[in-house]
Amino acid sequence: MNIQVVKEVLNKQCLDLEDLIAYILAKVYSRVNWRRIVRGGRDPLDVFQHRVLFASYTNTFSNFLERLCRSLNVQSVRIECEVLDVLNRESGKVLDYIRQNSIYLVVKAYDLYKKLREVKKGDERK
Repeated sequence: MNIQVVKEVLNKQCLDLEDLIAYILAKVYSRVNWRRIVRGGRDPLDVFQHRVLFASYTNTFSNFLERLCRSLNVQSVRIECEVLDVLNRESGKVLDYIRQNSIYLVVKAYDLYKKLREVKKGDERK
């Protein structure tokens, strides 16, 4: 999954901040070992949304990503530097947006995750 595939899936030439945030969240979500994190019948999206909201209370996007990944036991995520640079440059705006719209962004990220997973499955069948 890379940014070009995301553009194709979303049918956009240029992604806005919201799309980039959803892309990063989808990438992180895809790396989580949910069997280790979710216990007692809790919904993975509920857990993810709480971790996203918790992580958003930092001062930079790079700190947000670090905190989110650590809270989910994710050691690495492959994300293009240009995406990280845009989000880190707009840290205040991005983090405020995440704080105010965490449920919406998690839902959007999960939808993107499912679409990208279908694209990947289709590529593997060929």
